[in-house]
Amino acid sequence: MQDVTERKKAEKVQQIMYNISNAVNLTKDLDELLRTIQGELGNIFDTKNFFIAFYNKEDDTLSLPFFVDEMDAFDSFPAKKSLTGYMIKTDQPILMKNKDIAKLVRKGVLEDVGTPSKIWLGVPLKIKDEIIGALVVQHYEDENAYTEQDLEILKFVSVQIGQSVETKRAYEEVQVEKAYFEQLFEGSPETIILTDNEGKLLRVNSEFQNLFGFSPEEILGEDINKLIVPENFKDEAEDISKKVANGEKILFETIRQHKDGSLIHVSVLGTPVEIEGGQVGVYGIYRDITGRKSAEIALRQSEEKLRNILYSSPNSIIVSDLRGNITECNQATLDLFECGDEKEFIRTSAFRLVVPDMRNKGLETLKNVIKKGFVKNQDFKMVTWKGNHILIDISASLLRDSNERPIGIVTILQDISARKAYERDLELAKEKAVESDRLKSSFLANMSHEIRTPMNAILGFSELLKSEDLTPEIRDEYIKIINNKGNELMLIINDIIDISKIEAGDIKIVLEALAVNEFLVRMHNQFNEEKALMNKGHIQLRLNMPEGDWPVIISDEARLQQVMYNLVNNALKFTHEGYIEMGYRLAEDKVVFSIRDTGIGIAKEKQKIIFDRFRQVDESINSEFGGTGLGLSISHNLVTMLGGELWMESDEGRGSNFSFSIQLHENRKGEMGKGEPDIEEKKEASVIDLKGKKIIIAEDDSANYLFLESFLKRTRSDIYWARDGDQLLELLQSENEPDLILMDIRMPNKNGIEATRIIRKTHKDIPVIALTAYAFADDREKSIEAGCNDYLAKPVKIDQLSEILRKYLI
Repeated sequence: MQDVTERKKAEKVQQIMYNISNAVNLTKDLDELLRTIQGELGNIFDTKNFFIAFYNKEDDTLSLPFFVDEMDAFDSFPAKKSLTGYMIKTDQPILMKNKDIAKLVRKGVLEDVGTPSKIWLGVPLKIKDEIIGALVVQHYEDENAYTEQDLEILKFVSVQIGQSVETKRAYEEVQVEKAYFEQLFEGSPETIILTDNEGKLLRVNSEFQNLFGFSPEEILGEDINKLIVPENFKDEAEDISKKVANGEKILFETIRQHKDGSLIHVSVLGTPVEIEGGQVGVYGIYRDITGRKSAEIALRQSEEKLRNILYSSPNSIIVSDLRGNITECNQATLDLFECGDEKEFIRTSAFRLVVPDMRNKGLETLKNVIKKGFVKNQDFKMVTWKGNHILIDISASLLRDSNERPIGIVTILQDISARKAYERDLELAKEKAVESDRLKSSFLANMSHEIRTPMNAILGFSELLKSEDLTPEIRDEYIKIINNKGNELMLIINDIIDISKIEAGDIKIVLEALAVNEFLVRMHNQFNEEKALMNKGHIQLRLNMPEGDWPVIISDEARLQQVMYNLVNNALKFTHEGYIEMGYRLAEDKVVFSIRDTGIGIAKEKQKIIFDRFRQVDESINSEFGGTGLGLSISHNLVTMLGGELWMESDEGRGSNFSFSIQLHENRKGEMGKGEPDIEEKKEASVIDLKGKKIIIAEDDSANYLFLESFLKRTRSDIYWARDGDQLLELLQSENEPDLILMDIRMPNKNGIEATRIIRKTHKDIPVIALTAYAFADDREKSIEAGCNDYLAKPVKIDQLSEILRKYLI
């Protein structure tokens, strides 16, 4: 007999080792391998408490991919001072009983982790001399459960497990990578191909058929360039293939061809496939960009269309970012803002174009555009590159991308400076029209009063003249009042006619040489008489003329007299105490006339409107001064027409000074004698004797005829009456040639102008005197052109008529 226990045990261990080695290759994964190892080792020693731990250096922890234990359940635990961690750090196998472990715990080398065991056996797991973890068995009851021989067996098993882990890990990584590749290859929405270095197709994904129409069975082994490249793109494709075959990575956009012949815009990525430094093929990705290309073409066309609209628009258009920085503009914008450099304009902020006091409004407008998407018809005052201010109407809208995200702002600007000025002018015109209407109403009411007042006196005193018991003195007083009121009425009518003529442009200026000193003396004499009739006899009327000067002007004496009358009459009206001074001074090449008074003066707010028609110092209905409100307006216009300027200076309560200038013609200083001219008293016209003179009165109005007849009878002349132009011509044929004709211009049938022209064809020497009411500016001129020798203004003054009769009949 022979003891074969050890030999049998050795054979059994050898078999177990063989089985474990085979299991490394036969098991499908690491978990199955470890269970197999646990089972095989269980045939030699107790493996009921068995675990594999992997060590993680980064966080010093142990994970347990395989853990079988009677007492505990762990997934992981800190390596730190655990027995497993201690073994890994010392890189030594350990066979240790509980009493030895307790000593190390008491020394602080170890800490208890889990339930204490009677005996603990562990070996490090290594891969290429690098410790990756530990293989451990333990027993909770028998402290002699494991021997040194078991330790050696476990060492062998740890080597097998290390190799297996490495192999399994590598295999699993390959499988994962393969799975990833398969998922990317087949699951990709892009078209993917694999070719060899000559361009022969090795594999395609399902998207290839969707994009190009070929099934995998049709194309494998075919040349990719011959299959999908259009004829006119062959050279490009061959060039690209050579580059990729030589290891170059390419990315480009081109056109490829579908199985049915249709063309497809594609983006192509070609990448060499290398294994251990050698290129074995080409990996290609095709992306269909036909939609994008179509969109790009449409976008380019749209952009071109919008650009054409932008640059051809007559309105200013600005494109800016969301912060108001200008990115684009058209020529109309550069013209509007007077900027010649587009690049300089684009570099600026839209806020720079807005005047400083409106920039807050600009910021609020920008916020509203971003918030609401648009704004309309916002008025801004803006400044051009040259510093000019313009009024602008702005409408703005958000620009959005394809995802409806705001990317900018487009603004349309319109210059409304002219429109605003027009609106202001309209508003002013409206205000003036309303004011004019008010003034006209006030004027008409005032005229009613002004006309009725003298008319009441004229009619009243005319009625009183019928009384037979009037003394000659009272009768003369009544006649004087009637004459004065008649003159007042005439002045009112003249004012109304003159302002109408001025507005119609019908005033004619007749220029002649006029000696200023003589003119002022005559005016002074006239006003000395007038002031008594106005109950202003206590007001001193002064005449102030430079001593030794005898200026001459070229002007219209009648119009100049009208201006002086209006100004002096106003001074008399508004002066209650003191004096009125009329005179002139020489200023360079002008004669400056002035009328100064010590009257009530004019308030500052009234001085701006005092020369406007219908305006008066006191426009109230109970005004004590009266008048038409036309005198100063007429005077201002007449002075302007005479080539001068009228102005005023006044202090309320201290008097006024009205001045006007007329161009000086010459100064005859020293020629007219020294001192002022004599101030002669006006003499009443005497009745002249015209016995034997034949005078025809052509007048359609019987009252006017009777007036003329009454005066002419006193001259003892022979008087004939023609009621119109036709009767006048008949008289000339039936009677001897008259010595003088008084010709009314406006008569029925044939007027005075027509009759005079006919008379001049046969009677060239008869004096014809026109009678005109100056209703139209050209009546006097037309009468002289027609052949009249002279003219008299209606109402005819006796002294003026006497002068005419003396001139032509004596």
